[in-house]
Amino acid sequence: MAKRNKSKLRKRKQRQLQKAVKQLQKVEPEAQKLLLNNSYLPPYKEPKEDTNKKHEERNKAYQKALDQVYGGKVIPLVNYSNAKSTLLHKCTECSKEFYGKPGWLVTKEDQKHVCYVDNGNLKVSSKSRKISEDEKLELYKLFKSGMSISKLARNFGISKYMVTKILKEVA
Repeated sequence: MAKRNKSKLRKRKQRQLQKAVKQLQKVEPEAQKLLLNNSYLPPYKEPKEDTNKKHEERNKAYQKALDQVYGGKVIPLVNYSNAKSTLLHKCTECSKEFYGKPGWLVTKEDQKHVCYVDNGNLKVSSKSRKISEDEKLELYKLFKSGMSISKLARNFGISKYMVTKILKEVA
């Protein structure tokens, strides 16, 4: 239901409630109880507009934009509403489901989906851990592919400072 329809419905309920209160003030106490027990609003009916047709065009346009960036690997699992809403997506290559903002997934390099990398919140241990040379090279490759320093730090379980230090060493 559109936002405009919700506000119209809310205003209609307020008007009917005010009208019912005025009628109650004119009526005797026993009749007031009877009026309060009966509902003063008619039952709400959903609009007959088919919402699937409404979203088809927007979904197709968004999928086309995703295909240009990801080559058909990422598909949205819910209807596209706008660029700033958070939607559930699925990567067909790594079979991972993730949430992302459509505007960011398509335009921002540091917000793009990287296959086989867990973007979840991993706890960083307070102890510093040793990073092998292979991990350093993998960290550098992921950074070059567009992953942010914060995400790298979370995935490898090290601090942001250590990530930048390793990136300077490798580069």
